[in-house]
Amino acid sequence: MSSARLERLCQLLDLEFYVGRKREEGPAQEANLIESLRGALGLPHDTEVSSVINHTMKAISRSAEDQVLMHLKRIDERLDYALQKTIDQEDDRVAMPLYDIRAAAGDGAAVEFEQIDAWLYFRRDWLLKNSLTIGQCGLVRVTGDSMEPTLVADDVILVDFTSRDPMHSRIYLVRDGDDLQVKRILADPDSGFVLHSDNPTYEARPMTDSSIIIGRVSWSGRTFTNAPEALRVVR
Repeated sequence: MSSARLERLCQLLDLEFYVGRKREEGPAQEANLIESLRGALGLPHDTEVSSVINHTMKAISRSAEDQVLMHLKRIDERLDYALQKTIDQEDDRVAMPLYDIRAAAGDGAAVEFEQIDAWLYFRRDWLLKNSLTIGQCGLVRVTGDSMEPTLVADDVILVDFTSRDPMHSRIYLVRDGDDLQVKRILADPDSGFVLHSDNPTYEARPMTDSSIIIGRVSWSGRTFTNAPEALRVVR
């Protein structure tokens, strides 16, 4: 994390950004610093920050160099997320994290909500108009063809993590075992709910105990590249 970002984070947390020899701090200053660290790292108020730091140090001591970099990257991402959320409060836009995972519209993809690949901005009033809770949404990319033509490979979908109750004909991000899939959920009088693919070449299948709804798909975005082969002009 650059010094400029650290300085900005300190400003938002009402902390002094200081580089120099160690200075004496009183109990009140120490308590404020610990509470600010809890807030920045998203920790509950009763969490012992020292235990978290000790746990991190033990993990680092057991790790190779690449593991150390991974731990530091995750801490940087959490601080970046906390900083971004604070900045959003001063703006009419809200930054949504695009996670570096793939939600398969087909065979499935391993679930891994760890690394943030990028940020996409949405208008705050649009989110409120669509009853989307700020801080409880995320973006993922789609793979596979089972939801075509509604969703195609590389589409970006916005998932509302607070909407987990199945509703007829809505599209959801579903965890099926260790995989993520994007499916339309349909009410079925015999089996309750089924996972339906918009692509007719895929068969619907009943939801089971291993089918866990992660959230409802509320928006999708697509980048248009080359035209379909049938529409290309032959010169």
